[in-house]
Amino acid sequence: ALTLTHHGVSLSLLGGASRMTAANDVGLYRSDAGGNWREIFYARAAADAGDAATKSGAETLTNKTLDAASNAVSNLAVSMFAANAADTDGTLAANSDTRFATQKAVKTYADQIAAVRPGRNLLIDGDFRVNQRGYTSGGILSAGAFGHDRWKAGASGGDYSFTQLPSATQITIASGKTLIQIVEDKNVQGGGYVLSWEGTAQARVGISGAAPSGAYAASPLAITGAGAGQSISAEFNSGTLGRVQLEAGSIATPFEHVDYAAMLQRCQRYYQRFNFSSAQIAVGMAYSASDALFVFYFPEMRVAPTITQPPSGAGAGQAYWSTSTFQPPSGYGNHTADLISVKSARLRGGAYTGLTAGAPSGFFAGAGSQVTLDAEL
Repeated sequence: ALTLTHHGVSLSLLGGASRMTAANDVGLYRSDAGGNWREIFYARAAADAGDAATKSGAETLTNKTLDAASNAVSNLAVSMFAANAADTDGTLAANSDTRFATQKAVKTYADQIAAVRPGRNLLIDGDFRVNQRGYTSGGILSAGAFGHDRWKAGASGGDYSFTQLPSATQITIASGKTLIQIVEDKNVQGGGYVLSWEGTAQARVGISGAAPSGAYAASPLAITGAGAGQSISAEFNSGTLGRVQLEAGSIATPFEHVDYAAMLQRCQRYYQRFNFSSAQIAVGMAYSASDALFVFYFPEMRVAPTITQPPSGAGAGQAYWSTSTFQPPSGYGNHTADLISVKSARLRGGAYTGLTAGAPSGFFAGAGSQVTLDAEL
């Protein structure tokens, strides 16, 4: 064996370093007009430390060390790679085969995916499946009035059209109209959120209990600095809208589909509607010849609701308190509610004639009549 000593002029070797030769190695060299030699090719007969075949040692390439013993590459920095080769975006939105994500980007993404769990969507009825009020497509929706559950009209009204599907439904908000949903303060932990949706409508938000303000923007919309225990409001302008989701973090995850029964239950925290069709819906007690009552229990609501009852009478859309034999009274009175809590109320009939004190009295509802409980934001 002999040593070939690198010299920048007289013997320029590949890699810019001297090398130890071995029997049967092959090298190719070229001489210039001045008698200086340059190594063109070199191949070892048997691989050893530092060779590409084994990398059992360490080889330095322009101050970058590849060490097989520790399986490490040292002295590298993101700035050394071509532009955009190293991706620091924690959403991994580029979805590229020619870029690699930094450790921080991967951790950010992994943390967000780990947070994909049931109940992450703070908006209720974001796919417009629950419509307890029976809003009809294209109907006038005055400012503050509700269409599909949890969605109310903005200051200029909120008329919209749709074809109701049993699955996710997309709506089209009319020109100049907006729809708003307010997230209850109890559901806001504070910090950063992201609002995402499908469709051409744009959105703006209000945080920390404030009304929506500022310019509208396309999906997704990042929200920062939301106050803990303070409501968040999202408002959407004209255009198509569906699968709306508000979740903690900075990454918009796929829309969370919720079982219809579970979604209806969430909606009923804010609004409940009981529809009746020519039926006796309760049996109470007449406590005088003109007054009767029964205690009405319902799923717990956000606050004690405002209760609306049908007007008195025996016709469609009306209701009445019966005699002790469950016949219509000789004279109809009025309907009120008192002792209202978040899950019960006392429904009363007053100023009737023909009731019997101390006897049962039925509450009968005509076709198309309804009792509503409203605890909306």
